[in-house]
Amino acid sequence: MKILLFCTIFGLLYNSSFATERNFEEKLLKQQKNAVIWNNTFLGVFSAGMALNAYNYLSTDKKDKKFDAGVDFIKSTLAVGSMLIDPFLTKSIHSDYSQSKDSLAKAMAREAYEKSLTNHMLSALVNLIGGAAIWFIDDRRSDGIRSFAIGTLISEIKIWTAPSELSKIKDQTTTFYYNPFNNEFGVTILF
Repeated sequence: MKILLFCTIFGLLYNSSFATERNFEEKLLKQQKNAVIWNNTFLGVFSAGMALNAYNYLSTDKKDKKFDAGVDFIKSTLAVGSMLIDPFLTKSIHSDYSQSKDSLAKAMAREAYEKSLTNHMLSALVNLIGGAAIWFIDDRRSDGIRSFAIGTLISEIKIWTAPSELSKIKDQTTTFYYNPFNNEFGVTILF
């Protein structure tokens, strides 16, 4: 009877640990897909803005429109460069465990940076410089304010829609269990 009880408890603990790990993997794969979609969407938006501003710059003869297109082209180019240099991607934990732990830590750091005050301030600074250039160099106050406002709005949409579930997954990966071999409770952390 004791052997049956032991096997039952051991089987339940093993199955719950396996289910938790599989659940964690499913969440990570979902976040990986969300991160790829988010990254590619904003890379496409900024690339389209870059192409449109390049076309406007080359096709117009109006000095003010050409200047605006040049400023917006530079801002779009900086955004595309930022997305290419530091893409928001995660890896699955199916491969090597140590690599997945490192990649998860990097993805979580990238997630934290995307929502950070530094990122908000850098985005605002780029848009402020672009708006100030239009306002002071080309002497068009309302167009400078418009450029700053639209650029900041797009940057904030990018920041606030960034994936942010990895930190929640990390908080949910601690599992408490009972170890029947030494009559003690323990903790399993999945990464």
